[in-house]
Amino acid sequence: MPNDISSIPGTESEILPDTNTAPLPNTGSAALADMNPAAESETYTVNIEALTTEGQGIARIPGLDGDAARGFTVFCEGLLPGEEAEVRIVSRKKSYAVAECINLITSSLDRTTPYCPVYDACGGCTLQHLSYDEQLRLKREHVVSCLTRIGKQPADTIEALTRPTLGMKYPYDYRNHMQYPIGETITATSTEASDKSAALATDASATAAPSESAEPAAVTPVAARDFKIGLYGKKTHTIVPHNTCRLAHPACESVRRMTERFCLEKGIPGYDEQSGLGLLRHLIVRIAPHTGEVLIILVINSVPEKPFEFPIKEYVSDISFRLEKDRKKLARASQDADVTAAPAAAPAAPEKPWKLKSLSVNFNPTGVRQGQVISPRGQNQRLLFGTPQITDRIGANKFMISPLSFFQVNSLQTEKLYDTVRDFALGNLTPAAVAAMPETPQITITSILDLYCGAGTIGLHLARYTGQLVGVESNEGAILDARKNAAQNGVTNATFITAKVEEVPRSEIPYHPTLVILDPPRRGSDPVMLAKILVLNPEKIIYVSCDPATLGRDIAVLTAGEYQIKAIQPVDMFPWTGHVETVVLMSRVDLQLSLTQNL
Repeated sequence: MPNDISSIPGTESEILPDTNTAPLPNTGSAALADMNPAAESETYTVNIEALTTEGQGIARIPGLDGDAARGFTVFCEGLLPGEEAEVRIVSRKKSYAVAECINLITSSLDRTTPYCPVYDACGGCTLQHLSYDEQLRLKREHVVSCLTRIGKQPADTIEALTRPTLGMKYPYDYRNHMQYPIGETITATSTEASDKSAALATDASATAAPSESAEPAAVTPVAARDFKIGLYGKKTHTIVPHNTCRLAHPACESVRRMTERFCLEKGIPGYDEQSGLGLLRHLIVRIAPHTGEVLIILVINSVPEKPFEFPIKEYVSDISFRLEKDRKKLARASQDADVTAAPAAAPAAPEKPWKLKSLSVNFNPTGVRQGQVISPRGQNQRLLFGTPQITDRIGANKFMISPLSFFQVNSLQTEKLYDTVRDFALGNLTPAAVAAMPETPQITITSILDLYCGAGTIGLHLARYTGQLVGVESNEGAILDARKNAAQNGVTNATFITAKVEEVPRSEIPYHPTLVILDPPRRGSDPVMLAKILVLNPEKIIYVSCDPATLGRDIAVLTAGEYQIKAIQPVDMFPWTGHVETVVLMSRVDLQLSLTQNL
């Protein structure tokens, strides 16, 4: 049974254009307006053959003469591979349609009951109705399919080289970074609420130590207000309130609940996208699980020249009290949890005490219209309390996390991902080889070129195994973070360059790097850079991808240039969603590497 969209006749040309980089069609409510309405009562009995990364079941309806090639593809929310269902077409295009299930005839053995009560409305998850083990299997199959279909690799070779997806033992509470939209209905006559955005009272006591001696006063919500902090609904900007999101780290949820309570009590307005009025647009929370440090950003509908009014000292005190209280409550619940209960019912024990270390405001008056949750301009960021950044750890290294810096959202899986890159780089391709690694790092790689290096996290994870590390990244702020991270970890053999990877001067990178690491954004690597890599002729290439489709496209280029795939490791960074990270090791065809003995 096929488990990838490309394996169903009639979908490839319509859904995946020649670039092989486009996402699946937007079949949410926003897209339906652009689609032709279906004929009244157009129903079919279908067998679901595959699953999209957005969690939609895929079926094929043959033409009237029974010819599958003349039929069309149907996407149906909530159905799983292997299920038979009666569906009603709700909208159509030339070669595909969107349907709704009206009767589930045969249910998949892998179907589960979603643990979140707002799963059907919220856009945060797409696969809660599928067992976690089956999610891992399908993610592996998706990687295999993209590398064979788009990457033009032999199917039997890719199947043999692709390992089982590295999953999580406890796939809940893993997101250390949450972006919560804040909404409230505000009209031009709501002067009391909208006037809150007029002026900033710089709280002289903002840096005072927060009080943890007493619980904040009880809140009496204003019945007329519909202020809410939650998550966006599926393919909409409708905010879906929730009690507890089990994807989010509990500290993030603690801050969300207390912020909502605080704003209701103090009369601080949310933001109305329809009228453009109001103040608070987003609440961004980051937690460093290994240190317990918490960073909060309040994104507001204002500009730096027009300060806003906010009771900083009270907010810091209330958040700090709530973080400590909720952490202790969670620790008790973890100790008392029934180990035989469903995993979702057993909270994870807190790693470290939670402490608010950084509170800042981000001025972003036009962000939602431009698709930006947070303004990337440094002058639009202002520290209100504490330090400018927090610190977390990956392996032996500590990393600073600033409000605008990128950092992987799943700390536990990030370490697995980086360890996979390290093991591939060192040629340790079996569990026995990994176990035999010496405790003291030894320099076995002459030079590493780390492209799209960001804040240098992957390269620094390997720095102790190489004589020279050069990282290249176009984001100047990320390069500054990389240099700071190298300094605080005592790494002296690393150089970080601000440049587009395809434009970096040849004189600034190793003449023939032993290893090239690629960790591009979802759109994949720049074609010019791929050509330059082939000229550099490194012994090994390690490609870290967050999109199997663009990975397949780029792998086709590299393998055509005399490189062969040696190992493939999918990593589940985002349980309960369709996303998968993949690490691919390639080596030159003409190189007789000792690592082939470990395959």
